[in-house]
Amino acid sequence: SFPTRRSSELLARRMGITRKVRVRISTLTDVPCAIGWLRPIILLAPATAMGLTTGELEAVIAHELAHIARHDYLVNLVQLLAETVFFYHPVVWWVSSRIRLERELRCDDLAVRSCGDALCYARALAALEKQRIGTPVLAVGSTGGPLLYRIQRVVGLVAPSKSTRWPGVLAISIAAGCLAVNLDWTRLAVQSDGEAMRFEVAAVKPHQGDANVCGIMGEPSSR
Repeated sequence: SFPTRRSSELLARRMGITRKVRVRISTLTDVPCAIGWLRPIILLAPATAMGLTTGELEAVIAHELAHIARHDYLVNLVQLLAETVFFYHPVVWWVSSRIRLERELRCDDLAVRSCGDALCYARALAALEKQRIGTPVLAVGSTGGPLLYRIQRVVGLVAPSKSTRWPGVLAISIAAGCLAVNLDWTRLAVQSDGEAMRFEVAAVKPHQGDANVCGIMGEPSSR
């Protein structure tokens, strides 16, 4: 059964979301996802809406509301832009994977805190993964990140680190460093091109010295 609008609004208020968030069932996505910033929408696949219990659906919606509360839609756009510009840099891809994992872990924490049922949330993650098997992931939603680690972390089988902010801070720092290095390389390349252009400009003047000196293709001239 589909969760009521009242329950979704209650979860949104718990996370401090003041904007109206719409929940829609769509065949355009295979996994739950949150899109939009000013007018956010949570999209659920028909299999998700029909295959989960009410509590599990509320847990999934809570996860997507956490993405909205953290403004992850805008962060993801910036991240995709960085991946497009620096697609050749392996460090950028490692940074992106760390950011995505940290983002999912933070949303897991917010969802469990809002729902108050860690076991139900873990069952929802397992059910989503079972539905996703054999289907390519087209959007970053509740199934992103290493599933087993996330479930173990939610139910308390894996102790969370004392501070999980540092990997994200380190990732952002490395990304900023890569950007600075690339900007320096670009500036040096521009300077090198400018110097090369200055050397390419030359003036050819007749030789005013000894008339018997041979030219490039001529013979000594006589006076």
